[in-house]
Amino acid sequence: MAPVVKQVTVVRPELPELIERGLRCLLGGPAAANATAVSPLLVRRMEALRYYGQVHQLDIHRQVLAVLEDQIVAACLWVNTPGRVASLYITDPREHPQVVPALSLCIAGAVHDAQTAGLSLAQAIVEEQDHGSAQAYRDAGCEYLATLLYMERSEPWLSPRVVFPSGVSLETYGVENHGQFCRAIEESYVGALDCPRLTGLRSIEDVVRGHKAVGRFREDLWFLLRRDREPIGVLLLAEVEARESLEVVYLGLAPKMRGRGLGTALMQLALRQLAANSLRVCTVAVDATNTPAMALYRKMRFRKRHSRDVYIKALNPIGTAAPAGGL
Repeated sequence: MAPVVKQVTVVRPELPELIERGLRCLLGGPAAANATAVSPLLVRRMEALRYYGQVHQLDIHRQVLAVLEDQIVAACLWVNTPGRVASLYITDPREHPQVVPALSLCIAGAVHDAQTAGLSLAQAIVEEQDHGSAQAYRDAGCEYLATLLYMERSEPWLSPRVVFPSGVSLETYGVENHGQFCRAIEESYVGALDCPRLTGLRSIEDVVRGHKAVGRFREDLWFLLRRDREPIGVLLLAEVEARESLEVVYLGLAPKMRGRGLGTALMQLALRQLAANSLRVCTVAVDATNTPAMALYRKMRFRKRHSRDVYIKALNPIGTAAPAGGL
């Protein structure tokens, strides 16, 4: 398809009929986008996507399509997620390998639109062995960030009693200590090994908004560690009702507090929250190169379920004015 790509036109669909065809291409490939009839399976997948968008209040109509002679050949959907992040979704090249050359054009168009809208970061999650998607993101100027290992533990329900060192206190989130949470999170980034390339790409307020959007935000599941009244670490948990799970959204400690057993104590606290809320499983995603975190989760008997690669594109650096256009 490489010679034909030069003839492809990149479009932003506005008419309902073209938006519908774009979603069909996203979920079912070019043949589904250009067919006169839709299979029952594709209908169910599209209904599920619309329902997901409604539940999470996400606009699923921001698409960039590659069109060749009135035929849609590839699609990229970008979703404005909390924290000024554009999440990218593309036609699956494992099922439709012919779309790879045109996909990079769609991705580049979506990244441009997200930047114009004032977002800070574009990101995409690529499944294991999906080399076509990885190539398309690279060709569009995105960079590999990390391989995330998705780990979980479901039993035993109760962990040992949580014990923190003398002088270390624990409190939950509230409006009055919001700034302390922000400060603790920022300090935990110093020397951090979990996706360090992300540091500084977004404001701390955007980071916190993104964390709050994971699952169902509950103030009683966000914990702040203090020593002598100074914030030294956080444990942010979220209930994911669809999976009956408790997700470790973020665990971070100030550099001077690492290696003192506080990470273990915080994970024991997480597992006790799993039991207290009668949830089925505790989950976490960790950078595969973060060996201290991997050692902690393995010690707590978490097991790897699968892995995915993350690609990103920095859009509007902190402190720069957002381009005209808006959301």
